[in-house]
Amino acid sequence: MNEARSHKPRIPIPGVAWLLLASIVGFSIGAPGFASGANVSNITQQGTVLLLLALPMTLIIMAEGLDLSMGSSLSLCTVVLAATSLATGSLALGIAAAIVTATLIGVLNGAPKTRTSLAEARSGPSLSTISQCHASMSRITP
Repeated sequence: MNEARSHKPRIPIPGVAWLLLASIVGFSIGAPGFASGANVSNITQQGTVLLLLALPMTLIIMAEGLDLSMGSSLSLCTVVLAATSLATGSLALGIAAAIVTATLIGVLNGAPKTRTSLAEARSGPSLSTISQCHASMSRITP
């Protein structure tokens, strides 16, 4: 009698995962310091910000929307955080100011879209431009 074989469902691995693995192996071989703890920590810290922006953008794009203000909002909030921290000497106050700024940007960006249809609300790119210009003009010089 043939015994019934239990087949475990096979989870497909996306091609981008194989590409990432090949890149890690290639860079580890080509640059001996690539796999060091300090470099892995640095890459992880820098990638966290991109991940925090990429995940919500994925959901926005899946919902057939587009928000161009995320990058410029991040720039503006970073400038507000740095300027407030330097002016007051308090990192906690700088973080609070950045959160308030991000909340205001979200309200200003989202309010027109909740009151009108999504196709009619065109405030995203203009708010993006305003945020980027303000962040660029507010550069902190030592």
